[in-house]
This record gives sequence, C-alpha cells and structure tokens, in this order.
Amino acid sequence: MSDIKSKEKLLSQQSKMASMGQMLENIAHQWRQPLSLISTISTGLEVKKAVRFNYKRRRFKRVKKRLMKPLSIYLKQLKILETFLKVIKRN
Repeated sequence: MSDIKSKEKLLSQQSKMASMGQMLENIAHQWRQPLSLISTISTGLEVKKAVRFNYKRRRFKRVKKRLMKPLSIYLKQLKILETFLKVIKRN
C-alpha cells in the first residue's frame, strides 16, 4: 500500500512541476513581445540619431537609458527563467 502511495505522490509532484514549467514558458513568451518592442524603439532612436546629427543628444541618451534599464532587467530574468526550465526538463 505504501508503494502505491509513494508512486501517487511522485506522479503528483511531476504533474505539478510540469504545470509550473508550462506556466513559466508562457510567462517568458509573453515577455518577449514587449522586450522586442523596447529593442525596436531603441534601435529606431539609434537610426534617428545617425540620420539627424542635430538630434538633441541629452534627450536621446535619457530616452535610451529609460528603455534599456527595464530591457536589461527583463533579459536577465528571462535567462534565469530559461535556465530553471532547462533544469526542470532534465529532471
């Protein structure tokens, strides 16, 4: 009887981990779109700066800094999340 219970417990834990892994994959997927948008805006600013040499440098730097700060945070969090998912998939 205890063998059946231990197998049921293991199956339950595996199911929970699979559900959590799927949830984390969904979160990572949802983060990619806004991150891509931030990156695109930043690249657009770079192009605008290159085309218009008289573009206000202070404003450009300020806007770029405001865009890049959350972008770098999200990217770090995504790397952590992806590493975690790889560990879950191995087990």
